[in-house]
Amino acid sequence: MLPWIFIGLALFFGVFWFSGNAANILIIYVIGLTGMGVFLVLTSLTISKQSNLLKKAFETEKNYPPLLVKAILLFAGIGMLFGSIRYWQDVPFYQDQNFSVISGKPSSIDEYNSKGTVTELYVEIKGHTFVLDADMPQFPKYKKYEELLDKHFTILYLPNSNWIIDYKVE
Repeated sequence: MLPWIFIGLALFFGVFWFSGNAANILIIYVIGLTGMGVFLVLTSLTISKQSNLLKKAFETEKNYPPLLVKAILLFAGIGMLFGSIRYWQDVPFYQDQNFSVISGKPSSIDEYNSKGTVTELYVEIKGHTFVLDADMPQFPKYKKYEELLDKHFTILYLPNSNWIIDYKVE
């Protein structure tokens, strides 16, 4: 029964991860990502090799399904923990409001479309690529994204993760 408690806690932290990303709040995002990673690793370590529930779910008597589920959860959890390192490195910068600033005209811009609408812009300025989310209130208005190449961008971001705090398009 213990693995299911850890799965529940991983899902609980997954809500933090998702809401931190949606609200652009670094602290909630990094706590959710780390918590989810920890509890996925713990889940993978507590699933027994002879798990009858997993054998029944995959309709087999072999031990391959429990080992496969353990491996997937372990790699996903470790990946999340390694992915959270650069965000944890940015927490002191975030708390001290010591943001990096990059300013200038972009060298390239690409759109990401989902279901016919633009959801993100990939903007490259001075060798750094930033993702501007269309849900942000200051998202630039344009007819063709090529016209943004003539605009001046100012982006406040965190140095390790490139987490965008704020940006202006002039």
